[in-house]
Amino acid sequence: MGESLRVAASTRLPSNWQTFLRVDSNKTGFFNYLAHALKAVHPPEGKVVLTTRQEDVISNPESDVSQIAPCAQEEADGRMVLHAAHAHGQDHCRIMIQATDTYVVVLAITIADTIQDCELYIAFGHGKTFRYISAHAIAAQLCAESSHGLLFLHAISGCDTVSAFCGIAKMTAWDIWRALYIFKSLFSRLSQSPSQISDDDKKSLERFEVLLCKRTSTLQNVNEARKRLFAFGIRQLKIIPLTSSALLFPPGHVWGKSIVANASVPSPSVWGWERIYDAWTPTWSTLQKHPSHVANL
Repeated sequence: MGESLRVAASTRLPSNWQTFLRVDSNKTGFFNYLAHALKAVHPPEGKVVLTTRQEDVISNPESDVSQIAPCAQEEADGRMVLHAAHAHGQDHCRIMIQATDTYVVVLAITIADTIQDCELYIAFGHGKTFRYISAHAIAAQLCAESSHGLLFLHAISGCDTVSAFCGIAKMTAWDIWRALYIFKSLFSRLSQSPSQISDDDKKSLERFEVLLCKRTSTLQNVNEARKRLFAFGIRQLKIIPLTSSALLFPPGHVWGKSIVANASVPSPSVWGWERIYDAWTPTWSTLQKHPSHVANL
């Protein structure tokens, strides 16, 4: 761990930035200092520099930031998209977001249908992999229902808070989702953070997972599919489908409030998380863990 420092104009530059940034108070102080420093610069005419300082937004020169401040968005991904929506509200018709995270691309495509008459681009990646992505063009090709459904597709196929299916790429999930209309409408509904999931949607979700693991299967129930695959020689538990209990938790990891500055945040306990040793941990299943001797069969 590094040493906690008070960041000011007179503070000497740290000799080891990695050690300096390991301390949360150093990062907070450093970012606050940069936000105030950018307030003192003189941007070119017609340009506006917006910086975040914890929940506040600092504008240089002064502009209307009531739509985005105060902001309770904790993740930079959400703040980027929120700033894009704010820029559209300030009559900007061409917006570019620079990012290296695919989740930002998913969010941008999702909101592209919301901010009408606007070209939304992503400057994505770096080095040889750098490219420009036209989020609004992709959203137009997908249609509103499909672009909204991307949120759940991204969550269920593996994201920051949901483990990916072992050995199954996102493109496989994409192909199955695009092939059958029932999954398009299902994912669109689940991307809107419903308070409950209907029995019909649960059955469709199980069918989607079965197809992920075996495209030619006619089974509808994931627990039955687990038995069938295990009986036919696939003995590694991490390769066969999730249980029906575990499958119901990914919808809780879809937020869908990236363009709301101060969204009412529900308790994680009702959306697939549990409190363990004063920290929130994802709940992967409500079933009891198998004994160690069963796993070795």
